[in-house]
Amino acid sequence: MNSPKIRRPGRYFWGKISSCKVAGKVFSCLSPGIMLIIIFLVLPCFAFSEVPHLNLQADHLRWVKSPPSLIGWGNAALEYKDMQIKAENIELNLESLDVVAEGNVDLKMKMRQVKASSLRYNLGSEEGVIFSPEGSEGSLFYRAEKVYLYPELIELKDASFTSCDLSHPHYNVKARQVKIYLEEEIIMRNVTFYLGNIPLYWTPFVIRRLKEENRILLPGIGYSQFAGWYLKTGYYLYASSDFQTTFHLDYMQKRGWADGLDVSYRLKNGRGSMQTYRIREKDTSELRWRAKLQHYQALSKSTTLRLRLDRLSDEEFSKDYFGEEYQTSFIALDKRGSNYSAHLLVEAKLNPFPEGFVERLPQISLYFLPRKIGKTPLYLRETAEVTNFRREKEEFLRADLASDLSYPFTVFRYFRVRPRLGYHFFSYQWAGDGKTRGIPYQELALSTRIETRLGDLTYKFRPILNYYHSSRSEDNEGYPSWVREIIEKKENQYPEDLIKIKLENSLRHEKYGGATGNISFQYYPKEEKFSPLEGKFRFTPHLPHLSYIDLYLLYHPYQEEYKVMQGGVGLKNKNWNLGLGVTKDIEERRFDFVAQGRLTLGDKWRFSGYYRYDLENEEIREEKYSLWRDLHCLATQLSVKIYPEREYWIMFYIKAFPEAWIKFSAESFPQIGEVEYPGL
Repeated sequence: MNSPKIRRPGRYFWGKISSCKVAGKVFSCLSPGIMLIIIFLVLPCFAFSEVPHLNLQADHLRWVKSPPSLIGWGNAALEYKDMQIKAENIELNLESLDVVAEGNVDLKMKMRQVKASSLRYNLGSEEGVIFSPEGSEGSLFYRAEKVYLYPELIELKDASFTSCDLSHPHYNVKARQVKIYLEEEIIMRNVTFYLGNIPLYWTPFVIRRLKEENRILLPGIGYSQFAGWYLKTGYYLYASSDFQTTFHLDYMQKRGWADGLDVSYRLKNGRGSMQTYRIREKDTSELRWRAKLQHYQALSKSTTLRLRLDRLSDEEFSKDYFGEEYQTSFIALDKRGSNYSAHLLVEAKLNPFPEGFVERLPQISLYFLPRKIGKTPLYLRETAEVTNFRREKEEFLRADLASDLSYPFTVFRYFRVRPRLGYHFFSYQWAGDGKTRGIPYQELALSTRIETRLGDLTYKFRPILNYYHSSRSEDNEGYPSWVREIIEKKENQYPEDLIKIKLENSLRHEKYGGATGNISFQYYPKEEKFSPLEGKFRFTPHLPHLSYIDLYLLYHPYQEEYKVMQGGVGLKNKNWNLGLGVTKDIEERRFDFVAQGRLTLGDKWRFSGYYRYDLENEEIREEKYSLWRDLHCLATQLSVKIYPEREYWIMFYIKAFPEAWIKFSAESFPQIGEVEYPGL
C-alpha cells in the first residue's frame, strides 16, 4: 500500500522527546485517519532521544512511510546541532539519519560556510560527501570536485585554491588530493602552481602543519659569487604524518651537482630530523659533505633528552653551502622538579676541528630555586656543578658548590632592599695536582620608584643601586691559558668591590609627547675609579613628520672624551618614512652615516633603500635598494645591492601567504628546525 502523502500549510518539522510526549496526549481528540498519519510522524522521533535539536523547514513537506523519511522542497532548511543546511530539496531518513540535499546547497558548520550542488551526510556518524563545493577559509578561496567529511578529517578531490577574488584569478594552486587533519596538518598531493593558466611549478607533496612552523619548498634560481648561477630544488617523499623525507637535487655553475636527503620524523613524545648533503666540486674533484642528526625526546613530564650530532668533511662546509657557523655536537638530559633542576651535558668533538676546542665530558649541574627557611624571612639558594674539561689530550676537572642567603624587605614603604650573603667553593684537578679555593661574596640591592603627576605632565624616577663584594686571591699561574680562561670566566662573576648605579627617568605630557633617559655607571672602590658613563635618551615629541630622536653616549671620565656617540632621528609621513643616524666609535674606529627609508608611490608601488657611508675614510660601505609592486593578490620585489658586492634578486610571493615565496637570489638551503642548545 502506498504511504499517505500530506501537503502541510506550515513549514516546520522538529523532533524532541518533549514534543513526542505532548503529541501523545492529544491522540484521543483526533479521528482514526489523522491519528494514523501522526503515528507515522511522531513515533520516529523516539529515535532522537539523544539528539539535542533537529528542525526541518520548507515551503512543502511530504512524509514517506518506508523507510520513514521526511522530504522538504522549496526553500528547504535543516538545522541540527551547530549545522545548518539550505537547499532546494532536502530528504531526511528518520531511521538511518541520512540527509540528502540537492540544488543550490548552502552548508554552514560552526564558523565555516560551503556552497555546493548536492550533499550526502549522516547526522549520527557525522560522515558524508559534498559535490562541487566552493567556499572560503579566511582570505583563501577554494573549490573541488568532491569533499568527504569525517569527524577528524576532511578530504578534497581535485581541489583548487587561490586568494585572488577575481573571476579569472591571477594564480591558483591545484591538487589532486587534499587531506585536512583537524587541528594537526594539511597534506596536499600532486600539486601544481598556476600563474594565470600557465603551470609554473609542480611538486608531489605539500605539507602544512597547523601547530608548528611550516617549511615550504619552492625552487630557487639565482646567482652568487661562490656558486655562480644555480638551481635548487626540493621534493617531498611523504610516508605518513610521522615520517617524511625531502630529496634535494641542485646544480651550481661553479661547483657542479649536489644532492641530499632530509628525514623528518615524530615518535611518541619525541621528534627529530636527519640531514645529509654532498657535492663533488668540479674544479677540485674534492668530495665535501655533511651529515646531521637532531632529536628531542620527552622521557616524562619532567625529564627531556636533547641530541645534536654534526659531522662535516671540513670546517668551512656549513658556511659555504648553508650560510651557517659551525655547531658543536652534544647530548643533554634535563630533569626539573618543583624546586630544583638537574642537567647532564656531554659536548664532544666529533670532527678534527675547530682547533683548540674544549670538550665537556661530562658536565653535571644541580640548581635549587630560592626557598624560605621555615617561617623566617630568609631565602636559601644553592647550586652545584662538576665538569670534566678536555682539550686534545689534556684534561681539567672542576667541581664547585655555591650557597647563599638573602633577606628581601622594604624600608619606609618606598625602598626595596635585598642583602645577599654567600660562599662559593671550588675544587680544581690538573695534571694530578689538586687545589681548592673559596670565595665568600656579598651583594646588596637597593631600589625605589617615584612618580609625580602635575596636570597633563607625568614624571617617573627609578634609581637602582647594586653593591658587590668578594674576598678572593687569584693564583692561576700554574695553569695553561685555556684552563685559566675557564677558571676566570667562572670566578669573575664575583667582583672584589663594585658599585653599579642606574638612574631611569621618564617624562611625558599628554599633548606635547615625552622623553626617557637612562644613565648608568660603575664605581670600583678598591681602585677608586669610575667606569665610562653610559647614557640612553629618546625623545618622542608630538610634532609633524617627527617620529623620534635617539641619542646614545659613552663617556670616559678620565680621558675626558666620548668613546661612543650615536644619534638618530626618525621622520615619517602617510606615504614615507626616513631614518637618519650617525655613529662614532673611537675604539672600533668607526665614523658612519646611515640613512634608510621607504616611499610609497600610489597604491601599487613602494621604494625602499639603505645607505651607509664611512665618514672617516670617505667611502661607501653598504648600499642597496628595493622596488616593490602590488599585483592584486600577488606581489613582486626587485632588489639590488651595490656595495660591498654587487648582487641582485627578484622575489614573488602571495600576499595572503608571505612565507611561501619564490626568491631568485643567493640563499641558504631549507633547514629542518634546530634542536636548541640547552644553555647550561
